[in-house]
Amino acid sequence: MPTEEINLQHINFKLFIKGNPEINFSEFNPVFQTWIQQKLTEELLIDVADYLHVPSGPGMLLVGFEADYSMDQTKGRWGLRYNRKKELEGDNPSKLKYTLKKTLEACQRLENAAPFKGKLQFKTDEIEFFINDRATAPNTPETMAQVQPKLEKLMQTVWTSFTSKPEEDKRQRLGFLFKS
Repeated sequence: MPTEEINLQHINFKLFIKGNPEINFSEFNPVFQTWIQQKLTEELLIDVADYLHVPSGPGMLLVGFEADYSMDQTKGRWGLRYNRKKELEGDNPSKLKYTLKKTLEACQRLENAAPFKGKLQFKTDEIEFFINDRATAPNTPETMAQVQPKLEKLMQTVWTSFTSKPEEDKRQRLGFLFKS
């Protein structure tokens, strides 16, 4: 009997910062505030929370109704994380494509923001992915077998060749690290 397809939700992508730029990470606060004031995304953005004091934490968090954006330092690596919170309609490939597109748009917007222009660049050869929902998408071989081919097909639209490393610790969320 075939397994029912998982309805992927709570999709996260993260692009890492290139090098060690001379950036004052507190400057992300006013930049994110501008995103709220000027309604620079289609999502409803609500507030900015400063978690820069938390080691390996969310850094600077732009809280939204549908999604959060953060300059995140999880696992000690700075990058822009897009965390989709509100459910998306459509099939899984279209949801994955949408969330990756939103992540890339946010990275470009930050690279072009006045305090970071010419200083901040995101790596284009590495992308982190995870599902922030252990109940719907547990980190099991069965779930991985459903999700990995869809993700790899999406990554083929980004790079001609790449590797994908799944999160092997079953206590962690289902995730992959892709490198070109």
